[in-house]
Amino acid sequence: MITELITTSYLTTTVLTCIVGYLVVQLLRRKRYKLPPGPKGWPIIGSYLTLTSGKYELRDLLNMWAKEYGDLYMFSMFGSRFVILNSYDLVHEAFQSPDFNDRAPILPCNKALNRSNTELNLLFNLKCELSIIHNSNFEDLVAAEAAKLIKNFASQEGTFFNPITDIYVTVSNVITGILTGKTYDYNDEEFVELTKRAQQVFEWMGPGSFFYHVPVLAYMPMENNKMGDAAVKGMFDFLEKILKRHRQAYNPEDEPKDLIEAFMHEEANKKAQNVDVGSFTHQCLKQVVWDLMLGGIETVSTSLSWYFLFMAQYPDVQAKVQAELDKVIGRDRLPSLSDRQNLPFTESTSVECYRFCRLINVQIPHRTRCDVKLGGYDIPKGTNVGTNASWLSSSPSLWENSEEFVPDRFIDKETGLYNSKLEAGLVEFGVGRRVCPGEQLARTELFVIFTHILHRFTLRLPEGTPITRNGINGLTHHPKPYKITAAPRR
Repeated sequence: MITELITTSYLTTTVLTCIVGYLVVQLLRRKRYKLPPGPKGWPIIGSYLTLTSGKYELRDLLNMWAKEYGDLYMFSMFGSRFVILNSYDLVHEAFQSPDFNDRAPILPCNKALNRSNTELNLLFNLKCELSIIHNSNFEDLVAAEAAKLIKNFASQEGTFFNPITDIYVTVSNVITGILTGKTYDYNDEEFVELTKRAQQVFEWMGPGSFFYHVPVLAYMPMENNKMGDAAVKGMFDFLEKILKRHRQAYNPEDEPKDLIEAFMHEEANKKAQNVDVGSFTHQCLKQVVWDLMLGGIETVSTSLSWYFLFMAQYPDVQAKVQAELDKVIGRDRLPSLSDRQNLPFTESTSVECYRFCRLINVQIPHRTRCDVKLGGYDIPKGTNVGTNASWLSSSPSLWENSEEFVPDRFIDKETGLYNSKLEAGLVEFGVGRRVCPGEQLARTELFVIFTHILHRFTLRLPEGTPITRNGINGLTHHPKPYKITAAPRR
């Protein structure tokens, strides 16, 4: 009995000491810093219970806080701080500064790689973007995969079908072609494994957009963490097989044919010159391929799934896009990137589809490398800073008639031309030093696949299908399964 009382007393004292210590640290920090406003949260756990209560969708909660606290706010979980930016001007100011551009670690990747995933060489990403993504043959690869998608749509012969899987496979093949130099048949065993591994990662990452940046949460023995660790390890194991095959076949005398070979080529050059390879290591290569493969597949395939749904939901808009395509392109060939500047309504409609679908809640955070100031507030070193993409795409304070689908929203009223400056407020590919390295790749995929399908088909929903943009929130906000017909255009 006495032993139990002593043990209970000791535990109580320890817990109270931790809580008091935490409160003292927070008080001293608030006296030292002028921190941004935000939800108060509980001692130690911060806003964890609010974020996991299920009372609000994450997007709705973050936007509710944006309305309450303004252009930026801060919340914490288990000692990890997050600042959310709800203003284009603040996003632009922050991420143009190197002090906001450290990479926030994804902790399960650290465990799988047995090293930090924050050590990648940004110059390599830029070099790959210039030498591979801008390669003149790149559009040909996208067009070839779009041709397969056209063939699959045509094979449905007017029946209702769910296009989401076919879209996912098309985009996946574009990415694997760029990264590995190989595209797959839809039933290829390796390709099936790739899509399975990727989906497992997406399913794990979706519900916890912030949690895998929080050490306490990422390392707790919870079922979701076990699923995440298994999914991440499974994906890296799959990539290891691909990289091993590449290394066995790689010849440094040959010109690189894909991104993996470009990386190996740079690594080989450094070794030949007896200089430090820096980030050009095998582990970093795995992380680079992981980033571009997972980021490129999920965002583009989900975007296109929404684009085609919206065209079927708004047949008048679809008809107007098709009329512009016919006028500029004709019926004897398919659209190409060189036609883009002559298709202002098509371009504006595509961007409005992105804005309207609210694809991403918060872009993957950056991390501050030192104490910095932003918007009149102090942001301590090591704070995760993310862009509230959902707010920037849907706030009534930023967009007139924000809840309406307005396809000509991005057309300059004076010139009648597409105005990219009107699109800038969406910051869909980020800004600054950590702008998405696959931006040109994604823009090309979206344009080519979107225009090729609408040039060849008219998309229709079953009669009586309600118009909705309600979807499923995961890593991205993707549409619920739907069915369309693809009627060939003559």
